[in-house]
Amino acid sequence: MLLAAPVNLVVTIAALPMEPVHLSARGVAGLLYIAAVSQFLGFVAWYRGMALMGIARASQLQLMQPLLTLVWTVLLLAEPLPDPTGHP
Repeated sequence: MLLAAPVNLVVTIAALPMEPVHLSARGVAGLLYIAAVSQFLGFVAWYRGMALMGIARASQLQLMQPLLTLVWTVLLLAEPLPDPTGHP
C-alpha cells in the first residue's frame, strides 16, 4: 500500500476535476461507520476468533467464505445463483 500511495495520489488528483467530491453529513457518517465498525471491530472479532479456534481451523473457515457468501445470498436474499461460465 505504501508503494502504491504515490501513484494513487496522482490518479486521485487527476480524477478530482472530472468527479468532484461533495461532502455531506450522511456521507461522512457512513465513512466513519465503515472505518470504525466494519473495519476495526470486525478485525477485533476475527482475530479473537482465530485466537480461540486456532489459526489452522480459522484459515479453513476463511477458505469457505466465498462459497458461504453465495449460499447465503441465494437463501436469504433470493438472489439467482450465478452461472460459473459467465453466460447470461
